[in-house]
Amino acid sequence: MTNGWLRDFWVVLIHFKICGISIGCREDGAGSDMVPGSGRVMVDAKPVAGAEVGFWSAEYQHVAFTDTDGRYRLTAGGHPETYKITIRYLPAGLAAVEPGGPLKMPDKSQRAASPPVPLPPRFGDPKTTDLTLTIASPGTDSANFDLTQ
Repeated sequence: MTNGWLRDFWVVLIHFKICGISIGCREDGAGSDMVPGSGRVMVDAKPVAGAEVGFWSAEYQHVAFTDTDGRYRLTAGGHPETYKITIRYLPAGLAAVEPGGPLKMPDKSQRAASPPVPLPPRFGDPKTTDLTLTIASPGTDSANFDLTQ
């Protein structure tokens, strides 16, 4: 029998690989119009830790992860564009140590049985989310999402 966290780890690892290809940073300079983007995710004034923040447009997809304080940062930046935003929890309770930093796998005793701050399910799917964000040049450090249940 395969451990659930191990399966989830591979799902996230494959997701990183796919998203890494789609971010658009290339050695030939293409994608150089990238601008910084960061912010914070809160639900009912509580930080959302260990969540994936997805940025979806017709051309681009970017992803960032929240730290324990609900902060995220697009490490490679984002294209100036209007995006649909998705916010969902990562499998197995993975969490970024710092905004835009590496994810760490908590041991079994550190994992919560359920997410500490429930997220409304509609925000986890690009088809149902009503969250949007326009990233314009020169970028933003205040792309905050203050959600309510």
